[in-house]
Amino acid sequence: MQSQKAKATPESVEQINLFRWAGYMAGRYPDIKFMFHVPNGGKRDATTAARLKMEGVKAGVPDIELPSARGGYFGLFIEMKIKGNKPTENQKEWLSALQARGYYVAVCYGWEPASKLVEEYLSLKPTETFKEHYSLALSALTVCASDSTPCEECPLYKPCKQDQVNITEIFNKAINFESGRFGENVES
Repeated sequence: MQSQKAKATPESVEQINLFRWAGYMAGRYPDIKFMFHVPNGGKRDATTAARLKMEGVKAGVPDIELPSARGGYFGLFIEMKIKGNKPTENQKEWLSALQARGYYVAVCYGWEPASKLVEEYLSLKPTETFKEHYSLALSALTVCASDSTPCEECPLYKPCKQDQVNITEIFNKAINFESGRFGENVES
């Protein structure tokens, strides 16, 4: 009796090649080590498919995620395809929803276009997050408590100007957070 090995699909081979390439590029792009494949697709027996669905597997989730905030995006999602294949309706829905939530999304036909996209994405400036400026914003509340416009004496002024971040927006978010209105805009 011969053992039956699962055959790699052409799309699977493209993903394998992408992750091999990523292994070589980890020295140049340290965040690439966090890139991973979401194994939602593939043929499975009914029992395994049912168990995975109960565990949270969802149809249409993109194949690859890179959770590195760059260029104003929160991360990168890639749906891998081979020539002639198109994204399913579920995949289009996921890509659209992720894009609407601030992620960079793409459909790549082969590992080489995907590798070029990953390189371009990781070459973007890291996205500044509110958390990175939050402690400065809180200390700014004591300095600028009488005025909602950060001044040059404000601890937020220099780092935000350096990072080209809207300091008034961060200042207002800190005020909102402290007053329990996080996510709202405060008019001065």
